[in-house]
Amino acid sequence: MLVIARALLSRPKVLLIDEGLAVLPVEQFAALALSIGDRAYVMRRGRIVHDGECKALAKAREELHRLYLGTEAA
Repeated sequence: MLVIARALLSRPKVLLIDEGLAVLPVEQFAALALSIGDRAYVMRRGRIVHDGECKALAKAREELHRLYLGTEAA
């Protein structure tokens, strides 16, 4: 973990990590996150309201809008 923290201090554009480590990006721009990820989790008020493949969620724009903006009744 210390090695990763030291690498991030140099503010790299890309960080290549060996040994199959998963990276969890947290991004407010859904289209960007969905374009680089394999699996998506949408959280609202600290709870996961959706999980699934990024490709499927990126294609379901109305569903993404509903989940991301919380336009459904809570």
